This record gives sequence, C-alpha cells and structure tokens, in this order.
Amino acid sequence: MPSILIALVIFAIVGLRGNFSAPLDLTVVLEAIESIFNIGVLTLIPLLVVLIMSFRRISAFSSIMVGALVGGVMAVILQPGVVLAFVNDPNLSTPIAMLKGVWSAMATGFEANSEYEGLNDLFSRGGMASMLETVWLIISAMAFGGVMEYTGLLARLIQPILKWAKGDRRLLVSTGLTSIGINVVAGDQYMAIVLPGRMFRQAYQERELAPEMLSRQIEGSGTVTSPLIPWNSCGAYMSATLGIATLAYLPFCFFNLAEELIFNRNIKKTRSL
Repeated sequence: MPSILIALVIFAIVGLRGNFSAPLDLTVVLEAIESIFNIGVLTLIPLLVVLIMSFRRISAFSSIMVGALVGGVMAVILQPGVVLAFVNDPNLSTPIAMLKGVWSAMATGFEANSEYEGLNDLFSRGGMASMLETVWLIISAMAFGGVMEYTGLLARLIQPILKWAKGDRRLLVSTGLTSIGINVVAGDQYMAIVLPGRMFRQAYQERELAPEMLSRQIEGSGTVTSPLIPWNSCGAYMSATLGIATLAYLPFCFFNLAEELIFNRNIKKTRSL
C-alpha cells in the first residue's frame, strides 16, 4: 500500500503539471467503435469467464485459452459481419469463413478496417505470431535458469550470502538482493521467486522469522524488478506489448522503484512455523 500510494501521488503530480496531447480523439473513437462493433454487456462474457476461472484457481493456460475461445464464439454470435469482412473470402461458406476468421484473429491477429486510422492502429494486433520472439526469450530464460539450478551454480552463489547474513536484518536484505540478482542472471521472474524461497527457507526457520517475511521480501524485490530488466522474460514481454524499450518506461515505473526502496520491512518473529 505505501508503494501504491507513492506511485499514485507521483502520477497525479505528473498528470496535473504536464501538458499532454491525446493521440486519439476519444469522442470520434467511441463513435467509430459503435459504427463497427456491437457493443453491449454480452461482449464482457469472455472477460467474466477468465475472472471466474482465475478465482477458482484454474491454471493460467486453461483460463486464457478458454477465454479466447469464448471470445471467438461471442464474435461469431455478436459480430458476424465484422468476422466475415475480416476474412474477405467469398469462396468460403459462412460457417467455414467464421471458423477461419476466429482462427486467423487468434493466430496472426485481427485487422480493423475503419475510416479512423487511429482506431485501426489500436485494434490491429499480430496475435500469437507477434509474441513468438518474446516466447522464445522466455523459454530460453527458463531453460538457462533450470540449468543453473540443476548444476548447483545458483546455490554456490548464495552460500557466501548466507554466511554474510549474520543478523535478521542482513538476512532480509540478502533475500531481496538475491531475488534481484537472479532476475538479472537467470532472466526469469519465476526463478527469482522460487529459488530464493527454497534456499532461504531453512535460514528463516532457524531464526524463527515468520514465513510471511520471506514471501514479502521475495515479492517486494524479485517480482517488481523483473519488468525493469530488458533481457528478463517480464521485461521482454512488457517491451513487446508496449512497443517501446524497457529502459524507456523504466523511469516511470514509480511503484516498482518505490517498492524497492522500502522492501526491507520490520522484523516479525513467530514460534509456529
């Protein structure tokens, strides 16, 4: 909460003091959207499906895939004209054209064709194919991190840190710095979360530190720094999604930077580990 409040204050100051020109005329955009798409409550069903599956703790892959498929079905039901215009192949029967439209939108992306160029740029994306470079980077990062863990290299790197962390405060700082370091070395957020949790767990138990402290230190360091590292899987994903370099948006990550400055919380002891 402190980091969120700090970020909100800074964004409010920047927003109120800055003189920004919107690249899109929102009134024109809304009119253009309504002229092309059938906007209503039913179009929110795919989002509702994803949220329900997430709250029921169904795997991320299943939730996103089912949500995408439901979105395709709703597009066929609510936007048949848009789907047929997107396929633009009169030689296909209507059912086949609908199927091709849904598949093409998921695989290579949807292309909007309206009179408003800004709307076309906003709604036209590359689908799964446009994310292949990022996916390859994530796979490579996870493979590299797995090799580092299996060979014991990461454990060898952390042993000197454990020897240095004599006091509880040093242990907390070591946990956070280790998570950040693994983000840099292994290039994957999951490795920066799982490995420190495994390696520091026994040390926290021996010093009777609450397990929430370990979780909080990893969350406040490993999670929030991953989008700030260009070769990290999270940084690569954010960069590909936003269309800008990681170092370009880094100065504006006020929440992430504030969280790093205050991740060292008060010591909390527990006897019931």
